[in-house]
Amino acid sequence: MEKKYDNFYEFILTNGEKKALIYDNTLNESHINNITNNNKGLLKKVFISNSCTTISANTFKDCSNLTLVSYIDANDISLTTIESRDFDNCNSLDECKLFDISNNITTIVNSAFKKCHQLYQLKVETSHIQSIGHNAFENICHLYTYSAARDHL
Repeated sequence: MEKKYDNFYEFILTNGEKKALIYDNTLNESHINNITNNNKGLLKKVFISNSCTTISANTFKDCSNLTLVSYIDANDISLTTIESRDFDNCNSLDECKLFDISNNITTIVNSAFKKCHQLYQLKVETSHIQSIGHNAFENICHLYTYSAARDHL
């Protein structure tokens, strides 16, 4: 008998290995260190649980081979906060689909995407962003599209 989990995170490592974390509303650096055996450079892709409300500070910081962050499912997204330095120095991150759909993200804290040199597109027009912290997008060299609803500017 196979059990189906609705609330989980999926991680794909650089060697193609898939790992999962079953339900937790807050994703944090300890989770990533456990998944990667304290070698965050092994993380390649992350699919966030729809039940995740917060990505804690430094969660993905220095995940140098992380290329994609997205949701497990595009329905009923709970994420509201991306904390300080969450994706800092993720210099291979080119796709962040956390903003691509209607969602509840209200806060992007200081230096959240700092040094994400390959990030090329952010669409926040369907977000409810109320606050973007200092240097949240510092040193993003290839960002060619940033689109926001008029009331988010």
